[in-house]
Amino acid sequence: MVRQYDEVEFSHAISVPADRELGVPIASGWSRPIKGFSFQISEAKKEPLENTAEMWYFSPDDHIPLSVRGRKKGDRIQLPGMQSPKKISRLMIDEKLPAPDRDWWPLIVNGNDEILLVPGIRSSSWLRRHPREGDWVLAVRSVSGDTKSYYNLGGYHATE
Repeated sequence: MVRQYDEVEFSHAISVPADRELGVPIASGWSRPIKGFSFQISEAKKEPLENTAEMWYFSPDDHIPLSVRGRKKGDRIQLPGMQSPKKISRLMIDEKLPAPDRDWWPLIVNGNDEILLVPGIRSSSWLRRHPREGDWVLAVRSVSGDTKSYYNLGGYHATE
């Protein structure tokens, strides 16, 4: 039984550990869909990779390689404007992400296992919306599938 906000769901589904998604590298081509999102990285250029993707810029010296994984106990993200990191579990509760989706929600991490992005929810203070000289770009696109319309990249509606 899963209880969340104003719904109760009864299921016989077998729970599979979230670590199945640990360490999926993000490369120059689009990744396979993971929880309704697909990812790729490349050097930042003037022309956009794809106009339907959200672009996040970062310094390659500090953050490559990037990978996608599920959450782990104690995960934290350094949000812009905050003095201390916020627990991912608390962030997901605050953003009203349904409980059954939390363990499987993709997290973008760098080589030091620091969380850079929770797609559709929030980005860390290490990602920017505008490129600087020498930056790389993380492109994130929503693919049809199992996300809900209110989970848009960066916590904003795609129509903005």
